[in-house]
Formats: sequence, structure tokens, C-alpha cells
Amino acid sequence: MKKIKSAKAVLVILLLLIEICVYSQSSEKIQKFPSNATNYLDLNCKLEKSNTKASNTYTVSLILQNEEIESVVIKPGKSFKFSLKENTWYAVKIKNEESVAKIISINTWIPMGNRYSLCHYNLSFEIGAPISYAEAKNFDADLIDFPVAVILYDTQKETFNLDEKYFSNIREGLIGSMVEK
Repeated sequence: MKKIKSAKAVLVILLLLIEICVYSQSSEKIQKFPSNATNYLDLNCKLEKSNTKASNTYTVSLILQNEEIESVVIKPGKSFKFSLKENTWYAVKIKNEESVAKIISINTWIPMGNRYSLCHYNLSFEIGAPISYAEAKNFDADLIDFPVAVILYDTQKETFNLDEKYFSNIREGLIGSMVEK
């Protein structure tokens, strides 16, 4: 009886070892996706120097669901950086007490096929300083309230980029409203 039990145990162990050897030599291994996989977008932005006083400072706020979650104070010519998680809408607001807020809208949605690749995306750009309240009088008040740019995932380039069509429409609208006045 003991010989049969030990023979069965040896047989089970032998089969497990054979299965492990076959699996380790297989060219197609089962890919497991981590349940906590997260992609990030590092947003690096430089605030262009303006013709106004160099001592002006601006507060740059990262906004998520209408709440400020992070902020930095910078001078023109300096940069700021935020790390953004995937599949979320963010806003970046640049403002000081003498200017109209400049808003950038960021959609970090990533297509399903790219979500488990654990990519670290980078987007760097420069942006002009916000306009003063006096300058804002020359523009359509409704257009000034819209974000100056929208950033989203470009499925063709498989990275994050500025939505050129939106940017062109806002720029044309602002230029057109300035000429009309």
C-alpha cells in the first residue's frame, strides 16, 4: 500500500516537472497584465518671457474635478512639470492677480490596446504668459473663457499632442474678434 502511494506521489512530481520544463521552453508564454498598471504623462511646460516686468510671478495650478491638486509659482522664462495619470481629464490654469487665467485642457485617455504597456509619455512645449485684464478688453469675452489648448492622445502617432484643429479655431476666433473691435 505504501509503495502505491509513494509511486503515485513520484508520478505526480514527475508530471509537474515535465510540465514546468515544457512551459519554460515554450515560445508563447502567457502574458499576465498587472491589475495596477498605470501609464503617466509628464507635462513639461515653459512660460515664455513677456515684455512686461520680469518680476511678475504666476501661479500654475493643476486641477482635477474642479479641485486644485497641485500648484507652483513661477516667473516668465521658467518651466513647470506635472505628472498626470491615465484616463483622466485635467486642467492647468496659469494666472496672477493682473491677468486673465490661461487654461490648458488635458485628456489623458489612452486606447485599451495601449493601457497595459506601462508607457511613460512626455510632452514638452512653451506657452505665452496670460494677457492682462486691459488687453482682454480687445477680445471676445466668451472666447477668452475657453481653454487656449487641448492636449489628448494621438492614436496615429501613439503619443500625446496638441489638438491642432481646436488650437487653430481658438486662435482664429481670438484674432478675428480683435480685428472686429
